[in-house]
Amino acid sequence: MTPAAQIATPPDKLRSLLSYVASFAPYRDLHVERTFSINVEKVGGVVPRIHCGKSASDPEAMWLSVMPSGHQIDVAISTQSRNNGWSFFVVLERDDDAWKAASFHIDGASAAGHSSRDFQKLAEAQAAKGHRINAALLYEAAIGVAERGPNAVPVWHAALVKEAAGFVLPKELARTTPLTWTAADPALGRATVALTAVAPNLALIFERHPQAWSNDAAADRDSQAFATSVISHAELSEVFSAVIVRAMRPDGSGGFGTVYEFGKGFLDHKPVSSGQ
Repeated sequence: MTPAAQIATPPDKLRSLLSYVASFAPYRDLHVERTFSINVEKVGGVVPRIHCGKSASDPEAMWLSVMPSGHQIDVAISTQSRNNGWSFFVVLERDDDAWKAASFHIDGASAAGHSSRDFQKLAEAQAAKGHRINAALLYEAAIGVAERGPNAVPVWHAALVKEAAGFVLPKELARTTPLTWTAADPALGRATVALTAVAPNLALIFERHPQAWSNDAAADRDSQAFATSVISHAELSEVFSAVIVRAMRPDGSGGFGTVYEFGKGFLDHKPVSSGQ
């Protein structure tokens, strides 16, 4: 790593990142997807971003940050875990006659086989049907798996963000990160919500933070009530296979998960879900 990268990513942060990556193992089909070679002398000195692709109209082109030190190589590496596709984007700079990592970024690149543009198309189709909750959740997923870090931006990213930002959210959702769902019954409160993959299906995962905790059974009862209010929106079953509600203990010692599967009902045991 370059000296600047070592400062930006100290050992404890690097260990935490590697531990996070290892938690999704096993991986398969690890391969270099694309490489981009940039020589700043050929583009007139240091510029913020440069368009890189096979041609000016390449739909897979990227806007890449140009580093100040000279020749650089940007490498996009792809791999697959059980439920998700992953992107490792590495920028290599020439430093003391050796190639060193100037930056690297790890992001989810797909969920249950759906890429960012797959999610965008699904969102547009659901919006056309008037399924505004599904559309909003799918737009959020599209943006989430489009990210490649601060130094690499797909050429279609800006158009996606503009389209998603222009979509009017239904009253149940608030534009936070992740989205916040407010139940119709004030007694049920709010929860963050995001799309998750349980291959080959898509599911919704909600996270509740109750202020008090008596026992797991009570948390499960309240989460079932919250899930019941969610599944009253029939459109959800057209896209999602399950609703997962996690109630987190106030002391930070974990929580309890409740799962409702469309067509089956609530699981009668403590479920184990995975983000892999």
